[in-house]
Amino acid sequence: MEEELSLREIITVHPKGKEYGHIHAHDPLFPYLHDDKDQTLSFPPVINSASIGAVEEGDEELFVEFSGTELKDLLLAAAIVACDMADMGYEILPVKVVFPEETEFGKEITVPYYFQEPASCTVEEIHKTLGDPLGDEEIVRGLKRMGIYAVVDEGRVYATVPEWRNDFLHAVDLVEDVMIGHGLERFAPVMPTDFTVGRLTEAEELGRKIKDLMVGLGFQEMMYNYLGSRREYIDNMRYPAEKCIIIANPMSENYEVVRPSILPSLLESESVSAHAPFPHRIFEVGKVAYIDDSTNSGTITRNKLGFLASDSVMGYNEVSSYVSTLFYFLSTEYTLAEAGEDGRFIPGRSARIMVDGKEVGIFGEIHPQVLENWKSDTPTVGCEIDLDTLLGH
Repeated sequence: MEEELSLREIITVHPKGKEYGHIHAHDPLFPYLHDDKDQTLSFPPVINSASIGAVEEGDEELFVEFSGTELKDLLLAAAIVACDMADMGYEILPVKVVFPEETEFGKEITVPYYFQEPASCTVEEIHKTLGDPLGDEEIVRGLKRMGIYAVVDEGRVYATVPEWRNDFLHAVDLVEDVMIGHGLERFAPVMPTDFTVGRLTEAEELGRKIKDLMVGLGFQEMMYNYLGSRREYIDNMRYPAEKCIIIANPMSENYEVVRPSILPSLLESESVSAHAPFPHRIFEVGKVAYIDDSTNSGTITRNKLGFLASDSVMGYNEVSSYVSTLFYFLSTEYTLAEAGEDGRFIPGRSARIMVDGKEVGIFGEIHPQVLENWKSDTPTVGCEIDLDTLLGH
């Protein structure tokens, strides 16, 4: 698009605006960057200007801007990009950023900015964890290979964390870098001396049986990451954020939330499978975790089955039939109860699965808004069953 657009027009008619405009859709004010000649640089993080904000082949001088809600994360990102560009041969020129008010790093910050805290552990912790009595010089040499300057003083290692790292949360993180710096092949595994006999747990046996049953019902098994983005797990699913476990220091927005449900992962697969012949039937047996104030840790991890089916004729009756068949072969009686309010499903077209008076799962027709969020336009049904609750009934 070549014509000039206002910021409001960008988020409503421009392709990039439609993709990222939801970030500012309800904000009273929009972020806007311009130079001293009042020429537009960027409407972050939606789009750069098509003139001086565009990067073209042959450009030798670049102004790199970072925008976001967490200043510490932005400073880390700026340091990482600066290091990458320095490795490519660029000369990095610092920029002084003046904020209207005090921040945790001051009112004026010269970027790139070093904010990392020193890391430390004892030599004994390294020996005990790695099972190898490394000398002081060996420890320092291993960390140096990882880009970490360190000294050993009176049995303790003191390390200066590189500008591009922000993942030193515990002494074991420093031990890990010592190990990687020397190479994993140096540390030979040790066989346990105690004799034990292992077997599958009841949960694992149930999971395997359910996998066989789902394949028999015509479903294809999937495997997904346990971490994802806020957009995938919360925004797209109309899921309450207060129930989700948020990562304190994610290295990427793609891994900032522990998944509270399997359905988002299944819907993501469905969103990129429109070209495949219908019907689509996929499932996963895996773990989810979410906030639970009734536990000592404040969170809980559960084993669950999640499955999804998509086709032009897919509806409540079809997903109910899948559930009925599954429980028949599990030799488990169940009843259905009204699902109540759940933003993932169409009201009145979903149900809770009850076994011995306890809720073990939920199924129904996926809400049209959720499908639209995932850019899917085919009727879709989904189900999620708590296998731990089912096992304990």
